[in-house]
Amino acid sequence: MKLASHYSKTSLKSASFGAMALTITLASASLQAAETVAPTDKTPQHLGFGAGAVAGAVVGGPIGAILGGTFGAMIGQDEVQQRQLAYSENQSQQAEQRLVEAQSQLQQAERQLAEKRAQIEHAEQQLAGLGQQHEALQQWVSGLRLSVYFDHNSSSLKNKYQPMLQSISQGPLQVPGMRIDLEGHTDRAGLSDYNRQLAKQRNQRVSQALVGGGTAAELIDQTALGSTQAQTDKIYAPEDRRVDVRFEFDQQEAVVSRR
Repeated sequence: MKLASHYSKTSLKSASFGAMALTITLASASLQAAETVAPTDKTPQHLGFGAGAVAGAVVGGPIGAILGGTFGAMIGQDEVQQRQLAYSENQSQQAEQRLVEAQSQLQQAERQLAEKRAQIEHAEQQLAGLGQQHEALQQWVSGLRLSVYFDHNSSSLKNKYQPMLQSISQGPLQVPGMRIDLEGHTDRAGLSDYNRQLAKQRNQRVSQALVGGGTAAELIDQTALGSTQAQTDKIYAPEDRRVDVRFEFDQQEAVVSRR
């Protein structure tokens, strides 16, 4: 009886030591296998199994083997969750960085848009100012009349009028819609048909001077009135031997030019 009891205790101890030896052997084999494979093969499951095996070896016996497997699985699962959490946090940080960059680009685009709007408003203000100046100029010159005087029975243009006509010729070039109207006159001497022909020749001399100064010929209107609008009853009145230079404006052309 004692012999049997002693044998049983000896067998139990041997089994316990055998289980511990087996567990340590498995743990060592697991760790050695983990070290011999490529670094990418050291997954949390492998590491958890190795750590659990070591823990099971410390306890020993069948209970240690069970505890080692359970503890290893827990360690491996926790490692997986930690890595997933770290990956999610990294993805979140990258998304936040992209959002910050997008917001910065949007703010820059809004600043550029605001600058363009300010430029457009400034240009519109300048255009409005030019329109007001143009209207004021129209009102000022519309009633203006300049006269070029001639000698009796002559259509020769005197040199003293050249500077004035040169200045007038620049008007249509600088003011959109401006036109020049020429009205030729004569004194009462002579027949009506002759006086109209003489008035036409005087208009042509003035027109040639304006075109020479830069005015387009199509912007010059000519009317030969002869002696029909003589200012006095005198036959040889010097003030009737003239060409009146007037300014007119084509409103439609002026609007198109301002646009």
